[in-house]
Amino acid sequence: MKHLILYFYLAIAVGAIAQTTNAVNTKSTLKRVEGLYAFGAPYQFAIGNAVYFTKEGKDYEILREGAFTYSCAMKNKSDLQYSAYDAFKMKINGNYKNGLKTGEWNSTVIGTLKEYENTTVTKVNYKEGLPHGTWTTKHTNKSNQTIEEVRCRFKNGVMLGKFYFADFQYEKKYEGDLDSNGFLNGRFSVTAGKIEYLFECQHGIIQMKIKRDASTGEILEKKIITDSTSRSLLEPYTHFVFDKKKSIFENVGFFSTAYSDKLRVGSINLSEFGVRGNTTFDLNEDIVKVFDNGLAFRAIGGDKLFKTKTPGYVAQLFYDWKSFVVYSLK
Repeated sequence: MKHLILYFYLAIAVGAIAQTTNAVNTKSTLKRVEGLYAFGAPYQFAIGNAVYFTKEGKDYEILREGAFTYSCAMKNKSDLQYSAYDAFKMKINGNYKNGLKTGEWNSTVIGTLKEYENTTVTKVNYKEGLPHGTWTTKHTNKSNQTIEEVRCRFKNGVMLGKFYFADFQYEKKYEGDLDSNGFLNGRFSVTAGKIEYLFECQHGIIQMKIKRDASTGEILEKKIITDSTSRSLLEPYTHFVFDKKKSIFENVGFFSTAYSDKLRVGSINLSEFGVRGNTTFDLNEDIVKVFDNGLAFRAIGGDKLFKTKTPGYVAQLFYDWKSFVVYSLK
């Protein structure tokens, strides 16, 4: 009986040691990486250090896991000779899970040129590598005046609800609502200098366009979209179930053969609606550019929707946000 009891306790002890060893082994699979971190545009001149952790995935790929931090503080003019700054600071922190961004990511970028100082503060949220939750960024000058600002919200990579974009330097502003599938819904306004364009939308169908003087409120142009062909064609398809494994642009396949050659689904092209100003008006491009200034998408990966296109020698930002979507006839 004594031998049985001894074997029993010995088995428990061995099991406890095995569990402890496994825990140590699991933790030891994370490799700490620390040192200089290379950036691409828009901060290819930045010289800073990053600390993060990696692990080996099931297919032997190297994945980032856990906390990521980056910091940079530059005052040496020789290091900044290819930048537009006399001094430059940047801090970025967030978390990874299985190589994808997760939870809250924050950044602060401060650039100084002579007596001028600009600060960009960005806070975003991710879930399994997809934008999920509130995204905000604000660019201010030394007097704390806002130069650019964006506020929006995502759910599993789809922008929905209220969104706001303002670029006071180029006098343009976008404001409106998106339904749960990223379609423009309700009032959508675009301010271009002293002119304001208003669109009334219903789940991606533009029903009215108004052009007015932003300062006096005078109506300069009003167009009610009453084309019976387009309305009868579009209205039956304003509510449908998306294949969530595909992007909205791929979901155009849900249309029957009779309509698929006549309909187009995609982000609104403001130039088609006569929006003019002293700069290009492209919602996706403008908003991606502002967030890129805070998050440096090219240099810090882990976002499923961010890609770069390289026509010739020029790399372009491309973000497959399912947002600002409208129907239109081909």
